[in-house]
Amino acid sequence: MNTKHHNWTALSLCLFLANAATGQTVNDPNMTVETVVSGLNSPTIMTFIGPDRFLINEQSTGRVRLVIDGVQQPQPVLDLPVATGLEPGLHGIVKDPNFFLNGYVYLYYTQSTMDGGPRLANRISRFTWNGTQFDPSSEFVLRELPAANPSHHGGIITIGLDGTMFAVIGDQFANEATTNFASGGPREVGVVVRFNLDGSLPDDNPFDTAGWEFIYAYGQRNVYGIAIDPLTGELWQSENGNPGQEELNLLLAGTNSGWERVFGIVPTPVTGLFEVPGSFYSNPEFEFRVTAAPTSVTFQTSPVLGSESQYDLFMAEGHFFGNHRVFRFPMNDARDGFQFEQPALQDLTGNNYPEMQPLVFAEGFGIITDVKVGPDGFLYIVDRNANTVYRIRPTVPTGDGDVDGDIDFGDFAVLQLCYGKTSADCLGKFDFNDDDAVDANDYEEYLDRLSGPLNLYWP
Repeated sequence: MNTKHHNWTALSLCLFLANAATGQTVNDPNMTVETVVSGLNSPTIMTFIGPDRFLINEQSTGRVRLVIDGVQQPQPVLDLPVATGLEPGLHGIVKDPNFFLNGYVYLYYTQSTMDGGPRLANRISRFTWNGTQFDPSSEFVLRELPAANPSHHGGIITIGLDGTMFAVIGDQFANEATTNFASGGPREVGVVVRFNLDGSLPDDNPFDTAGWEFIYAYGQRNVYGIAIDPLTGELWQSENGNPGQEELNLLLAGTNSGWERVFGIVPTPVTGLFEVPGSFYSNPEFEFRVTAAPTSVTFQTSPVLGSESQYDLFMAEGHFFGNHRVFRFPMNDARDGFQFEQPALQDLTGNNYPEMQPLVFAEGFGIITDVKVGPDGFLYIVDRNANTVYRIRPTVPTGDGDVDGDIDFGDFAVLQLCYGKTSADCLGKFDFNDDDAVDANDYEEYLDRLSGPLNLYWP
């Protein structure tokens, strides 16, 4: 059995003391990296609220910033009093699936009486957006989770395809039933909790035992990344272990990930775990034996970034050695694991960085706290160390007829000239379905990408 040991100092350094990245690159000659906005202050998570704008959290200040067309607006749109330190602060943000109707946005933050004050709770709240800012008085508290320890706060939230919310919180170094001790608790630490968007209990959570009703999965050390598979609705997670040992997990309802009795891929069955009725142990789908300190995970939903990687899982890292990477993990047909061509990865273990180099999509970043596909189909990367948001896009995106970096109304005149033609020049700009013609199907796809954002839910 692979026993786990605490090493919180090293992990904290992994996530928060990284050297600045230099020379960001994409391992695809047809892609490029560009800066979207810089000058932020300890940015963590972002959410798009329009084709040209997003909200982004600042961990240490408790402020939510609005960025429009790459310009950070001068005043924060919300300023919350948050406890500070290595890991408390303002973390997760996600908008409601019906945001364009109700204006709801959800935040995960370490509540305090004032900036830098005492840790009161890790609070998950809903605020209402009025088009320009949030009214602090609109706060509606959905859940409050423990904040007793200065480390392992987790803080990521996401919304499932069924409209329920998932939130992760680290173990906070507590010896609890939820971290596989025979006694203690249960407290909601080292877990993923799941609840309705009004804070109520879903009727299909996996556990009926008192105190476990809101828990979806447990045995988690510390988690900075969760994402919903857009094709299956299942929850995926990246988990920080000891330096040099990290995991990627498919978390089905009732999963016990094993912390702190086991970590990594181990022989089964596993003994010595705390078993609550409805739980089961599951080995990780991938194990890192390098100090990756995985952070954000997302699914690559955009054909603009390449059809060969569409719907694969992307994972970012944030360890202290620099040159942080975004990895691409190709999904298998059942979408319950990964399918690697490389013989060295058939054991589902990354033993060193050279072995994992074929999985690298982009590299050269600082501490990556978030990766998301934007409404333009490009990949956005939040670099906490550089206080910058980057994006990866095709050098000349399909549909970008006037080559200005965006698919917008400026491309329409070029589309009209290309319509019905098969010249190489026009095919490269508007042949969305790759059928060697610019036709009605491509015309409809262009209009969908142009007007679609109001009808789509971007995380």
